[in-house]
Amino acid sequence: MNDSSAVISVLHVDDDPHFTDLASTFLERTDPQFDVVTASNPPDGLQLLAESRIDCVVSDYDMPHTNGIEFLEQLRRDHPELPFILYTGKGSEEIASDAISAGVTDYLQKERGTSQYTVLANRIRNAVEQSRAKRATRESQTKLTQIAAKADDVLYMFSADWTDLLFVNSAYEDLWGDSIEALEADPKRFLERIHPDDRDCVREVMQTVSEGSSKTIEYRVVVDDEQRWVRADSKPILDSTGEPGRIVGFVRNITAQKRREDQLRSSRARLEALFENSPDMIAVHDAEGRIRDVNDRFAKALGYAATDLVGLPVWEVDTTIEPDRAQAFWSGLPTNDPRRFEAELQRRDGTTFPVEVHLIRLDLDGKDRFVAMDRDISDQKTRERELLRQNERLDRFASVVSHDLRNPLQVAQGRLELLEEDCESDHLTDLDAALERMNALVDDLLTLAHEGDAAVDLEVVDLTDLAEACWATVRTEAAILDADSAPAVRANRQQLRQLLENLFRNAVEHGGDAVTVTVGGVENGFYVADDGRGIPDGERESVFESGYSTSTDGTGYGLSIVDRIVDLHGWERQFVESSAGGVRIDVSNVETC
Repeated sequence: MNDSSAVISVLHVDDDPHFTDLASTFLERTDPQFDVVTASNPPDGLQLLAESRIDCVVSDYDMPHTNGIEFLEQLRRDHPELPFILYTGKGSEEIASDAISAGVTDYLQKERGTSQYTVLANRIRNAVEQSRAKRATRESQTKLTQIAAKADDVLYMFSADWTDLLFVNSAYEDLWGDSIEALEADPKRFLERIHPDDRDCVREVMQTVSEGSSKTIEYRVVVDDEQRWVRADSKPILDSTGEPGRIVGFVRNITAQKRREDQLRSSRARLEALFENSPDMIAVHDAEGRIRDVNDRFAKALGYAATDLVGLPVWEVDTTIEPDRAQAFWSGLPTNDPRRFEAELQRRDGTTFPVEVHLIRLDLDGKDRFVAMDRDISDQKTRERELLRQNERLDRFASVVSHDLRNPLQVAQGRLELLEEDCESDHLTDLDAALERMNALVDDLLTLAHEGDAAVDLEVVDLTDLAEACWATVRTEAAILDADSAPAVRANRQQLRQLLENLFRNAVEHGGDAVTVTVGGVENGFYVADDGRGIPDGERESVFESGYSTSTDGTGYGLSIVDRIVDLHGWERQFVESSAGGVRIDVSNVETC
């Protein structure tokens, strides 16, 4: 049980001392059990960790010389399980992905306002409590781990000649459909429920194990006319004279695996037909990298005859492959677990072209084979290179906005709230409104910059679920969302989320606190509509221009961001009047699922 009254020591590392001072004030005010110490750089943070007991580390990402993830890697050398929360104003999917891969406990982006410190405090407490609980559980259950891991298997121990049953667990009764008491009375009774065609093989294995060799065998057990496949591993335990004294082992139910193998065999026939007639380029190679077969489309794309490619190592046609690394990757690839990656194929004349590869390892007629299915992505790569040049400029802009403006604004907002507790003035209200306006502009400018990333990573997104999640992030007052009839679509999830949040926020800002927003499906797409006041005909397209806003609280960038996301997906957008007289935006040319 966790001691909820214990002090929680927190180390906050950030290169902005004003921000760490403000954050410490609010964290300790939010939770009196917090004791926050600060450091302005990772080396000082590591020194504090060496000198003090710290329960949780909170760190910024962007710091001079060392970023937050590099700090985590240094910290993990001496503190492998210490909770670590990356708390940063520079948020992106790439940083979040790197943080998760590096093993952060939690990831939180700095936001405007002081409510974020309550969220941060909750994240810290949860991380510390989970860490303490995990440590207590590990200490108390170390001796039970190995047994618990095998709980579904039949564990047994027999005498060396299999005539005495020394131990068997209750899983035997479930798998064999027989009682342990009956087996104890007749230790070889388990043979009676083994399929007649498998009994002789099982007896031979039992004799081999009795003579001192470990053995594994697969066979069938028949219970109430139901056939179950099992795998049995048996091992002799030698006595002081070197002779088998006992036999231990386990039996695992592999019926589901066998059914998958049967399905795989039946799918091989379909695979052969697909191989010969597929519009995709397909090549098959072995574990050493030798091409064993290709379809006509693959050969023609590379300018070879199919027979000329058979026997060649794949690295002679794929310029991205390093033989040693590739063979190590192939040997570790699980069977029936497809992987996707990009490569570059070389034609017979020496020219190359980029491809997307789907690779799967299969057992084809008892042989270990790797089936690669290719798609030419030259057009996509050209588009990505064009976007990369644009995004490099946008990233430089976003870095300045994020790092140089976010922290001073955050400090100003926090100091304003502290000042409001000490004095009253009409100027404070005007100052708060100005800071809110500046924060909103920073948010939308950053969004415009980051939406320069092309929506090339598409997935199936349930629009109903995503709409409900987006609605929870918008200040909706008494507004209502109806998204029950929304379809599933193929889209970049993060960018589609941004599109919905901006449309929801626009509907609430311009449609009134009690507006009803509906998300539904149209032919080849979806729509977002409201029953608010609507927009005059002459202004309907103007609202999508950057900086245009009819609200004194708006930034004028929200619907411009919507248009950017629509364009990046190759969709089309139409602005019409909703059936209730409000605003309706139809998005078409969308792949629905």
